Amino acid sequence: MKSITVTEEMLEYLLCNCQLLETLSLVDSEVPKTMKVSGSSLKLKCLELVRCWELTKVEIFAEKLVSFKYYGSHLETEFKTVPSLVEASFGGSFVEFVRQSFMLQIKVLKLDITQNSPDVIYWLSQLPKLKNLKHLELVACVDDGITLGACVMLLKASPSLWRFTIKMVNTNPTFRTEREVTMECQYSLKELELVGFCGAACEVELVMHILENAVELQKITIDTRLPTKPKLRPLVEEHFKTWNHEENRKHALRLKDKIPPRIEFVCL
Repeated sequence: MKSITVTEEMLEYLLCNCQLLETLSLVDSEVPKTMKVSGSSLKLKCLELVRCWELTKVEIFAEKLVSFKYYGSHLETEFKTVPSLVEASFGGSFVEFVRQSFMLQIKVLKLDITQNSPDVIYWLSQLPKLKNLKHLELVACVDDGITLGACVMLLKASPSLWRFTIKMVNTNPTFRTEREVTMECQYSLKELELVGFCGAACEVELVMHILENAVELQKITIDTRLPTKPKLRPLVEEHFKTWNHEENRKHALRLKDKIPPRIEFVCL
């Protein structure tokens, strides 16, 4: 549901009387300051709260909940019972998710840090070991000074990670000389995917850092077809009009020369 007004009574009625409800999505909507999602017969599997700016607190008691998505400002949360939760998505200025106990059971994590200030590095450094995490998707800005550090923090916290997808927002890419990243870590990563690649120095540095530290890496996919369009940070239409797919693809193919032949390289 998008751009609607939901009262506390409406939400309670919906959860109590729609017993077969499996997905609840509220986007750009006016909601109660406190939302309670619970019910003894609740079959809800997917809960999405996107840009519901009035929301300040959410309480969830949902044994069958598999996926939770929140894009917005700081939020007080109480996940009382979510034993089935394995997929989570977060965006906006909400970074307190790192404190949630359910993070230890997450298998798929999607983060949009395009709205975060540099203190996101501190919050990501507080992550526990995400031993069950298999797929990580990150939306970040090119050359904002925090993207590479954020990637390192996330990779260090994910010892069982199989696939890492990075969606770059190239609002002002810099084509300076690449710098060597001296942070040394060992990652278990098997697949790396870069979406919205334009050949900026930050992107090349990130690929080289992962190549040096992910000894089990098997595949790299570079997608140059379209720029990333973040959920909370709109891009001007002119950015899409000036996107040069062929030029960006040339940058990606130059990167291929730096990749060992044992690693499969795909350029789109």
